[in-house]
Amino acid sequence: MERRKKPDKIQKWFGFETYYSDILHNMIVDKVHHDEKTNWVLGISALILSLTLPNLRQGFTLENSGFIVIFSSSLIAFLISLLVLDIPSFFRKIPHSEKSLMYYHSYKTMSPDEYAKRLRAIDSIPEISNQYAYNIANIVNRNNYLKRKLLKWPIFILFWGVLVGFILVFLFGTGLIAA
Repeated sequence: MERRKKPDKIQKWFGFETYYSDILHNMIVDKVHHDEKTNWVLGISALILSLTLPNLRQGFTLENSGFIVIFSSSLIAFLISLLVLDIPSFFRKIPHSEKSLMYYHSYKTMSPDEYAKRLRAIDSIPEISNQYAYNIANIVNRNNYLKRKLLKWPIFILFWGVLVGFILVFLFGTGLIAA
C-alpha cells in the first residue's frame, strides 16, 4: 500500500493564493458595480435636469410645480451621487489600515529602498494573509460599505421626486386641480 505524500508548503500556498485572489477580485467587482450604479444615477439625473429645465423658464407658478419638484429632486440626487463617486474623508469613520503595504499612502511616504525592505520582510503565509486582510478591510470598510449606504439616498430621492412631480403635472395638466 502506497502512502500518500503530504503536500509541501508551496502546494498549500497555491490553494491560498487562489482563495485570496478570488476574495480580492470579488471586492473589486463589488466596488466597480457601485461605481456603475452611481454613474447610472448621475446620467439619469442629468437627463431629467436637462428635460425639465425648459419648463422652469416660464417662472415658478403653481402649474409647473410638478416640474419644480422633479427638477429639485434630480438636482439633489445628482449632487449626492457626485459625493458617492469620490467619498469625502469626513464621511469615512474607519481609517485606512496603515499596516497594509498595498495602501497608497503607506508607501507614498517611503523611499523605494524602504518599501522593498518592508516587502522582503514578509516571508510567511500568515504575514501574507495579514496583508490581504488589511487590504480587503480597506476596500470593504472605506469604499463598498459606504457607497452601498450612500447610493440608496439619491435613488430614493430621485424616485419619489419624479413620482410626486408627475402626479402634480398630471393633476394640473388635466385640470383636475385648478391653479
